[in-house]
Amino acid sequence: MSKLLFYPCDARKHISGKVFYRFRDFSERIFMSNDLKNAYQDISDTLKMLVTGKIICGENIPTPSRRLEHEFVVEVPMNKLIVARSNPITENSPTAGNSQI
Repeated sequence: MSKLLFYPCDARKHISGKVFYRFRDFSERIFMSNDLKNAYQDISDTLKMLVTGKIICGENIPTPSRRLEHEFVVEVPMNKLIVARSNPITENSPTAGNSQI
């Protein structure tokens, strides 16, 4: 069975059409998507990157906060992230494209 974590996200559309968003459980950084059409995928990808980065660096993954009224939740399937970490690409591996002959 897959373990899912749900993190709150605050996203707002700017008059320029860009979407600005942040995950308060991870940082005060604000991320940007070029348009609403791609924002949902960008938000999901950013959260996966943030969680994966914590795992790779050996840091604790923050416990998800409760969603505030203006936020929505984004899910992260933990089993896929953990599998990705258990198979790292080394600098000279064929997968990295740097194999030596």
